[in-house]
Amino acid sequence: MNSIVFADIVNDAHNYRTRYFNQTRPQEAFMYFFGVLNASLDACFIPNISVVSIFRKRNQYIDQCFRYTEEIQNLVLKISADSLELLMATPSFNMAIFNWLLLITKISGFYFDNTECSFNPIKCPNVCGFIKINVPKKSPNSLKAVSSTFLLNLSDVNKRRIAHLRFINVDFCFDKIQNIFKENNVSYFEVAYCSVDECHKITEFLLKMTEQNIFKLRGVEMKPDDVDRILRSKVRILVLDTCTICKDTVWTPNKSPDFEYEIIHYLQTLNVSSSKLPSDLMQLLLHSFNLENLNISCFEFLPANSSSSMIGLKRKWNCLQIDKYIPSDYLKNLLKEYSVYSLSLCESFIFNDIISFFNTGYFNNSVKTLDLSDNSLTVDFLAIIDNFKNLKRLNLSASLPLSIYSPSNYRFFATLRDLDVSRNNITSTNFEFLACFTSLRSLNISESKIEKGLFTKMLTVELIASLVSLDLSGVHLEFSDFKRFLPCKKLKCLYFKVANDRSLSYYVDILVFTAIKKSLNVLNVEIDRNISIDDLVSLNGLSNLSEVKIICNAFLFVGEENLIKFDFFNPEFRLELCLRHYNLDMYTIEILKEMFKNYSFSIISE
Repeated sequence: MNSIVFADIVNDAHNYRTRYFNQTRPQEAFMYFFGVLNASLDACFIPNISVVSIFRKRNQYIDQCFRYTEEIQNLVLKISADSLELLMATPSFNMAIFNWLLLITKISGFYFDNTECSFNPIKCPNVCGFIKINVPKKSPNSLKAVSSTFLLNLSDVNKRRIAHLRFINVDFCFDKIQNIFKENNVSYFEVAYCSVDECHKITEFLLKMTEQNIFKLRGVEMKPDDVDRILRSKVRILVLDTCTICKDTVWTPNKSPDFEYEIIHYLQTLNVSSSKLPSDLMQLLLHSFNLENLNISCFEFLPANSSSSMIGLKRKWNCLQIDKYIPSDYLKNLLKEYSVYSLSLCESFIFNDIISFFNTGYFNNSVKTLDLSDNSLTVDFLAIIDNFKNLKRLNLSASLPLSIYSPSNYRFFATLRDLDVSRNNITSTNFEFLACFTSLRSLNISESKIEKGLFTKMLTVELIASLVSLDLSGVHLEFSDFKRFLPCKKLKCLYFKVANDRSLSYYVDILVFTAIKKSLNVLNVEIDRNISIDDLVSLNGLSNLSEVKIICNAFLFVGEENLIKFDFFNPEFRLELCLRHYNLDMYTIEILKEMFKNYSFSIISE
């Protein structure tokens, strides 16, 4: 299930053919060749983003996950500018063979940036369901060039297969690849913080994207023609992050009675965070017939260049994100008759500026997910939050008021199912607030400082009976605190940090003899000491696990007499060891491979 090394393919070609080419999944067999194109490069597959990644080799032993490629329709090849340069400089590199490999593995897109994805990580999502999208950040370093020769030298068949192109923090000459779009159907095109002297070299691609598509721009200045090309396209998801209109240029909408911009029939998701755009342009985009998701965080409305006013709409939205809100009468007028399922108002510069959103009648009845993380809240604001009558999920990360004496009988104490209070100081002056919830399924207290003795008081009998997911990662727990959540019979997902005075196996052995044993499915553990084989062997007692991630200092090869083969109920069981100090030799790795031979197993350097 794990890495195929160079020797498997080159030095033992007959055995490799016997093991892989005779099977019914030939695509998987060819995938391993991406890892032997250069002695300094390796490869893996990241299923959740459909990416085959080529990267520089490092100290690690990974599950390459190529067995999952057969289940994915549109595979994207990701490679950093540095690794691409290394690959193309390889004396043995043959573009004709590489084209054949791309064809046989059905690669249909490319992703160039300045980072390396070196393994398929076990994701530890927010247990309360608050998803923070990994948005590209502008690199402070000089941009590395990605040679257009690579794309130009693709075979005609491979060019026609391209449906996905991403360029993040690289120097690339876009006008040289215009011909690639002539005969294919690119449906995803993203450019973020690249060296682009003129935006038209990017937006002109839209004219050749004839089907519904995803178009993302970050860090560019647009001219009026660029805006018009966007408006005349069939964009389904549009991102204009950190964008604005070029100075000394004026964009005005076409107001002919018989004219209609094509985008308003297709646009479903709009992200204009950290941008500055004319209000008449926003008026047009926000009136798209199928728009249901909007990110307008830290957005500044520029004066309209035509006579228009922001007319409110009566509409149901799925997600509305207004983080780092810049006060705007335009926006307040527009949203006054909106209803929305998920509302995000994070990092408000002045919290009083966003109180108006809590008094909007349509919001009061429709909002079920509310994110107020990184705000300065006082206890008075809790009553305002209670205006949302159907609230099910609340994020108060780094926002919990310091003083909440004798909490009122808020409606949300009974209705909330998911609560995030991570990154807070929990003391004798506010812990009672947490003890008032009666029906929580998920509770996130990660990276919080909890005053000694309060955790056992916070975790009430009602919470013990209802919790399904609990995140205590980064929290200093006394042993009495650990024992407090052991009666949680429904607990499926547990993240916690092990105290330094005891081994991981000590805690796992205790879990094996509690009600948690039957329910626990996901375990994420951090420990500030080394672990040994004994610690891994103890996991076998929790046979219902599907994922385990362990972060530790290093691995000590002791306890060899306890070696066993694991037998988890879930055949897709995954184990990931993250070592702060990678110290494994090949002998130890072979032993661990044998122990976990039937499962996905990776050891990486954190």
